[in-house]
Amino acid sequence: MSPFASAAPDLLALGYHVLPVIPGDWTKHAGRGKAPGEYRSSAWQGLSKWQRFRDSTPSAFELGLYTKWPDANIGLVLGSTGRRDLHVVALDFDAKDADALDTLLRAAPASPMVKRGRTGETRFYLAPKTLKSKPYDGPDGRLLDLLTGFDTRQTVVPPSIHPDTLRPYEWLQGPVAASDLPVLSEDDMEALEEALEQCGWERGGRAGGAVVRKERTSDAVDPDDIWSETKSAALADLPKWVPALNLYGCRPARGGYEAVAHWRPSSTGRPMAERKLNLSIQATGIKDFGTNDTYSAIDLVMAALDVDQSAATSWLRERLGLDDTGVVIDVEALLASQEERDLPEPLRGLSERPLTTAPAFAGSDGAIGRAEDNVGAVAGPSAPTEMPAHLLQVPGLVGDLMAWMSRTAQRPLPIINLGAALCIVGTLAARKWATPTEGGTHLYILGLAGTGQGKDHPRRAATHILAAAGLKRFIAPSSWKSDSALVQHVSRNPACVSFSDEVGEFIGRLNSKGASTHERGVSGVMRELWGVNWGIHTPPGWAASRDRQTVEPISAPAYSFLGLSVPEAVWEALAGSDLSNGFANRFIVLASDQDVPEQDPDESVFDVSETLLQRLRDLVEHGGALSNMTMHHGETSAPMVRVPWEGGRGGPAHQVFKAFQEFCRLQPESETLMKRTAEIACRLATIRAIGIAGPDAVVTVADIEWGRDVATWSARRMIADTAAYMSESDHQARAKFVLRHLNEAPDRYLSRTALCRKVNHRFDGRVLDLVLEGLVDAGQVRLKESDRKGAGRKPTGYFAL
Repeated sequence: MSPFASAAPDLLALGYHVLPVIPGDWTKHAGRGKAPGEYRSSAWQGLSKWQRFRDSTPSAFELGLYTKWPDANIGLVLGSTGRRDLHVVALDFDAKDADALDTLLRAAPASPMVKRGRTGETRFYLAPKTLKSKPYDGPDGRLLDLLTGFDTRQTVVPPSIHPDTLRPYEWLQGPVAASDLPVLSEDDMEALEEALEQCGWERGGRAGGAVVRKERTSDAVDPDDIWSETKSAALADLPKWVPALNLYGCRPARGGYEAVAHWRPSSTGRPMAERKLNLSIQATGIKDFGTNDTYSAIDLVMAALDVDQSAATSWLRERLGLDDTGVVIDVEALLASQEERDLPEPLRGLSERPLTTAPAFAGSDGAIGRAEDNVGAVAGPSAPTEMPAHLLQVPGLVGDLMAWMSRTAQRPLPIINLGAALCIVGTLAARKWATPTEGGTHLYILGLAGTGQGKDHPRRAATHILAAAGLKRFIAPSSWKSDSALVQHVSRNPACVSFSDEVGEFIGRLNSKGASTHERGVSGVMRELWGVNWGIHTPPGWAASRDRQTVEPISAPAYSFLGLSVPEAVWEALAGSDLSNGFANRFIVLASDQDVPEQDPDESVFDVSETLLQRLRDLVEHGGALSNMTMHHGETSAPMVRVPWEGGRGGPAHQVFKAFQEFCRLQPESETLMKRTAEIACRLATIRAIGIAGPDAVVTVADIEWGRDVATWSARRMIADTAAYMSESDHQARAKFVLRHLNEAPDRYLSRTALCRKVNHRFDGRVLDLVLEGLVDAGQVRLKESDRKGAGRKPTGYFAL
């Protein structure tokens, strides 16, 4: 069992926020043992956007994944609420001199929760938001770090393995409940700073320490000055490193980039999705126009990735090809070697940004963060639960359809609205518009949400608006009882879309042991239709009858499918062959676990503006009557509009797509669940572009990055859900059923009685006991027995690990 799996349940129960950390013996990362991480593609890499765990704990879904990651260390996120208006903070004592350490420990207030790594110790307290993070340096280096969560810090806790000693961190005292921690006051810090002065810290100098550094007077690049060389090279080649920072809202602008400075709060109190792109990154310099702060390239990496200067310099040099050894830059050693030199500019002003305890971590190509960061910003958590809000802000016709569906819904579900809108625009544009890779615009989408959450409204709204626009012919039956029925419908209506409710039942019927040959053939036909694009689909031969006619080859079929269901019904209905034969990887998964509040709709679904209806007709009518007669009656052989890449082949948009293709190819799931993710991203980007500009559509960088991010989120959700739900045997299905309910329970704990209620006679108590016994033996569940004395069976409960 990993340190994370063993410690997370107890720390969560005590009121702390935790996250997974790269193992201490994972030598391929500079951040080993200390940096937040995730395990993907049989390798550890950085965990992006981990700062969100300051204000919320990982979901049960995420925790279920984290506990399975091998050897994961565990970090405690500072800044979470311990009591009203008080938040968890820590004092990290790093003094190397034994006398200095003793002086500081005596001056600091006691704490019932103390941990130790290699040297010194870390004490935990509560503090108000007025107390900010701050480093304290003496003549011999770091003496103390005040770590708070108000610029988001985390600290590694027991039983994690220390990267240097390869021995576990240990608790000297505690842990105790967050609400029981003592308060660290301003008076406490004043007393501690007096002790720090005795140890060599200088009040009023650099916040980090006493060394005073001169301003540089020359702009020349000194080849022996590692910082100057790094900064100069970074500004000269922004594309090599800026996209990998995963800056919120980052996009090309004015020859460089612009983004949100996500590490600082909004000066106007706006939520992240509404903040202005005030951070300007140009070859001439880097400036945050929201605060008028300027940054060097190293400063920006430190702020964006929440790492120290050593790690930031190492990472930049690897990205820029300046550091072939992969060794982290040792700032202290470099400073020692430059005693007679002026110190470089990047070391000035460090007092404004306290250093983190976690160094950077870099992948094989130098990218920090998740694997997807190598191809650009991929939003969303490592084990996605809710799609990031900015991916649901879609410009053009797709976004307008989504907004109309939300206004007319009692329970608006934007992510399912997205699926319906994409199917509408993709179907109406089909057999006229081609993607830049000469693919089609038809899609298969699974819209998954809990029962009673409003997922049926987008289906109802989609069929209504198509009918109101006079486009009812594009609506196909909701499901199919035979492969021949599907083929014959597509032969009559080559561009069409099915809106299927309870798709889990439909898929289950196709895979059931009693399914007829014709029912089992439906998934095969759907697989073929998805990939024909602008080719010709040749239906199988069968005996003609009055009800089933022989079908001629179909040119460029464009069949779309939107299936709605509760998640478990779909994943439990899919068979293992659906993964191996490629049926599953053709689908986009748009799922939400939210409990959607009810509202009074602003509009009726029957009130559709004529403008919106005409925009749908314009897609169909493009090219004139003769074109429509050809395109929509099976005679088309080539696309009318080939949507190009912005900048043409080899341009920036095409480069984003090519990089994403390579990323998908290298994933271990590439032969099953990610084989078509890049093609899906291209279709999504093209539909978005058509919704924006119609016949003048061009797939821009923003379009393909959005398509890539949605497709990646979908693939990761599918990978996680198939692992959680799909089973190879009845016993495995029961075990996964029990684990899901434990992971979703408060504190990931249920009594045996509560579990029996959850099982609800799916299987009897003896089978439940066998399942639980197996999960305990496998280290996935921990038994908790009651302390009750006396005879009779003691009440028991179970924790998911």
